[in-house]
Amino acid sequence: MKILFISPPLAFQNMGGGEIQMLKTKKYLEKLFKLEIAIFDVVNTKLADYDIIHFFGSEYILLPLVNAAKSLKKKVVISPIFFDNKHYLSYKIATFIGKRLPFRSSVLDRLELLKLADCLLPNSFLEADYLRKAFNVLPGKIHVIPNGIDVEEITDYLNNITLEDEENFKKEYNINTPYFLYVARFDKRKNQLNLIKAFNKLISRGNNIKLILIGAPNLDEIEYYDQCKREALKSKGKIIFISALKHSDKKLWIAYKCATAHIMPSLFETPGLASLEAAFCGCRLIVTTGGATREYFRDNVLYVNPNDIDDIKEKMLAILKDTKTKELCRKSEMLKQEILKTYNWKQIAESVYKIYRMIGGLQ
Repeated sequence: MKILFISPPLAFQNMGGGEIQMLKTKKYLEKLFKLEIAIFDVVNTKLADYDIIHFFGSEYILLPLVNAAKSLKKKVVISPIFFDNKHYLSYKIATFIGKRLPFRSSVLDRLELLKLADCLLPNSFLEADYLRKAFNVLPGKIHVIPNGIDVEEITDYLNNITLEDEENFKKEYNINTPYFLYVARFDKRKNQLNLIKAFNKLISRGNNIKLILIGAPNLDEIEYYDQCKREALKSKGKIIFISALKHSDKKLWIAYKCATAHIMPSLFETPGLASLEAAFCGCRLIVTTGGATREYFRDNVLYVNPNDIDDIKEKMLAILKDTKTKELCRKSEMLKQEILKTYNWKQIAESVYKIYRMIGGLQ
């Protein structure tokens, strides 16, 4: 049986969670079950050559490919990677209006795309509930499969980090104090600007700490990135920008390993792979209340209102105070054990394989 993975057209222009989800699912399905999996190439790929076509994303622009796959009687699986902080009724209203317009709308195309799928694999129960309410997706089509991290690979990276590596990293980026870390592409949803404003408030009170932001801007968020850099000037060198690092780059894992805490104050997350990676590397976490974060992190992190700059500042201050009690360090260790048990790509690939068998795509 042959399987094809398809992502949205702009995927891999700026590597993020969706791209990692696709690549790691592929890696472990091939490793564990010897499946033959290809990634869609617009020039050379023929849909007719495959038995299961798995889409990573539910953007309306994928609808022609989904339609083509169904016309060829192929099994279609979609990992929607979809959540919106707008109320689900906004999609109900958009659907109602769209059906009365003389032209197609993106909301109607997404609705049709989701209905055509043989199976939908949201990565949280919150996402599943949103799909049901916003798009009337039949519950029987939905099977929640969480996101995760590559435990084996990250363990190898961490085991190969030396004290000299850590010292060289700190020297290269002029890191001579403890630091907070945020690994994410730059866009408004990731909310770096509010984090920078909160950090500037924190250091105005005399706290000797830095903030490291690792990531590149989305192609349509260059102005937002520039705005973040302008705001960071107020820190007088205490905010450090590092361009996006590949997962194979040792410096990424050094950054996680040495951080005081990882902060992800996004407007919403499902759940934020960088937070899972950071937790596995031993970081204490501050994560957004928006999205499905509580399903993954439970009571083992500090939660922050992404729209409240003072709340972000106070949670960073709580981390600094925790250096004495170590309560959050103990919770981080509990979270690491949960990641080992549930949120790793080996377990996730096994769940995806069962779905492929269930829909009859594997003989």
